[in-house]
Amino acid sequence: MRRLATTLIPLLLALPATAQTPVQTWTAQFNSPANHQDEPLRVALGVGGLFVAGRSYSSTTGDDFTLLRYSPRGDLAWAAQYDGLGHGPDQVSDLLPDGQGGAWISGYSHNGAIWQAAVLHFDRSGSLRWTALIPTPGAIDYRLGPRLARCPDGGLRMAVTSDGNFLVAAWDAAGAPLWTRELDIVAGQYDGVTGIGADSAGNTVVVGPVGSGFGGYQTVMLDPAGDVVWSDNEFGSFGNTLGPAFIAIDSNDEIVVTGVPESTCGLHHTSTWRLSPDGTRLWTRSFPPKACDTALAAGMTLDDNGNAVVLCQSMISGESGSFNFCTLKYDSDGNQLWQKTLAGSGVDLPSAVAADRAGNIYITGAKGSNNNTYDTLVASYAPDGATRWTKVFSSGATNDIPAGIAVGQKGEVYFSEMAYFQGTNDDILTVKLQQPPSFAPKR
Repeated sequence: MRRLATTLIPLLLALPATAQTPVQTWTAQFNSPANHQDEPLRVALGVGGLFVAGRSYSSTTGDDFTLLRYSPRGDLAWAAQYDGLGHGPDQVSDLLPDGQGGAWISGYSHNGAIWQAAVLHFDRSGSLRWTALIPTPGAIDYRLGPRLARCPDGGLRMAVTSDGNFLVAAWDAAGAPLWTRELDIVAGQYDGVTGIGADSAGNTVVVGPVGSGFGGYQTVMLDPAGDVVWSDNEFGSFGNTLGPAFIAIDSNDEIVVTGVPESTCGLHHTSTWRLSPDGTRLWTRSFPPKACDTALAAGMTLDDNGNAVVLCQSMISGESGSFNFCTLKYDSDGNQLWQKTLAGSGVDLPSAVAADRAGNIYITGAKGSNNNTYDTLVASYAPDGATRWTKVFSSGATNDIPAGIAVGQKGEVYFSEMAYFQGTNDDILTVKLQQPPSFAPKR
């Protein structure tokens, strides 16, 4: 396996920023043995370091799962790859550290005859501990791939789209299967899962677009035995959806969901709603206010106070740029606390949002230019919405396309991106930033 560890000189473009921008401490470049396309799809901090999950292409095995673990110093501890039965395409959709130095990954895997939902558990040394393969007949959409959540008892939950239905599966902490449930939300129509969470009581909550043409979003709670407790639907103002739904559960077991219903102008709108543990709808908020402005949700997270932060791609009348980075924050009562926009010279592609323990917000995505090339943007906002810093990185590749962001307890910020280089094709670049001590989270 070839691996290059290089220090890249970032290009800081003319965007609003403070003088105390973070320092780039290391960059790691991963090129798989096939020397073809490597793409990160998920990033997460775990015990002992950073995990990056994605896919690597080989002319003999097609797309394979790839899981990388880096030490805090940027050393590649190990790289694990998985080629499913039949050498069919394998596409990662989720990553979840196990709290013991290992991690679970999930995705679709084709065995040469049918698609399957694959769940793999790797231990702290990178060895594959167990694999679960569940048939998922019917047409598949990589955006509706298997999602993972962990229960308080260490058990694992997975939700996936199977034959146009919600399919939810459960394993105990040792990987033994507990139950599987298939839910036909809208009878005879296509229902797709895009999010899953688990609360403190071990209940599982899943969400996704449902119905013919994805007419709305359905949120369903299942108890620890897999029985349905309640269900909630959101159809927006037009009865059609144009994007996935994101879910998060706070320390009070209240559930926040963000989706993308279609506006009456036929454009993307970002809706966020909050549910009590018993499924009661507490509030619903839509953005932007004007029907013919647009905002496509790209991610959502909660801070430690239960405030919801939504990242979206927006085009709003009166603002400069075309499709911009837009970040919104709602308090637990649904009040919009602030909105921030970052506008570049081209079409921007927001991808991920995170919060640290002090409530600071971090976003990343691909910043477009007039010549249709992309660099990675990373920005941070204070809890009150003030811009803390903004950085744009160019690796020297044609395009830099980030896939995720993670924040550590000492203010370290990690992101991973796909970048194309002559000779190695698309590689996975993982970058660590260290914020100045005055900017590190304190709580």
